Amino acid sequence: MHPSRNVPDVAVPLRSVACWSAVVLPSAYLPMVADGFDGRRELALFVGLLAAHAVALSLGHGHDP
Repeated sequence: MHPSRNVPDVAVPLRSVACWSAVVLPSAYLPMVADGFDGRRELALFVGLLAAHAVALSLGHGHDP
């Protein structure tokens, strides 16, 4: 069995999780924006969440619920 044949089996759940993560992630960082940033740690967390959201949007783009 060739490893590349398993890619579609893995891609479908990954795309689904990425799509729904892209839907849910804004609920995590919107309260941070409303509350403000007290330091570099909170700003770094916010930037990390934005990056995770961008990755989730990219990976989940082709998902058809």
